[in-house]
Amino acid sequence: MNEKTRQININSRLESRRSYEKKFYEPCGLTVEEFFALAGICQTCFNGVCFDSQVDGWGLNDSVFESKVLGRSKLYFLIDNGYQKFGGVLYDSVIHYQWNYNTLPSYFH
Repeated sequence: MNEKTRQININSRLESRRSYEKKFYEPCGLTVEEFFALAGICQTCFNGVCFDSQVDGWGLNDSVFESKVLGRSKLYFLIDNGYQKFGGVLYDSVIHYQWNYNTLPSYFH
């Protein structure tokens, strides 16, 4: 392999990685290191964001949360409160979802 072909291959890989980063890391609000650390903890890799509270409606009357998660499995919940990032994993498939504002404890009202 000559030097020019080698450089083209390297550039192609770098471009592919940048594209991957833009598709997965950035929408999650994660750095590359955080992304791979989380993937290592969960022993899997992510394939996209299905619900983003910055973009998708989640109010009492306009929530699309149910339509985004119903029937899906291996859901990762990532919460970023500005100071720290935390979350959890749901491995089972979401088969039923019911939200009843009136049954929440009073401190949620």
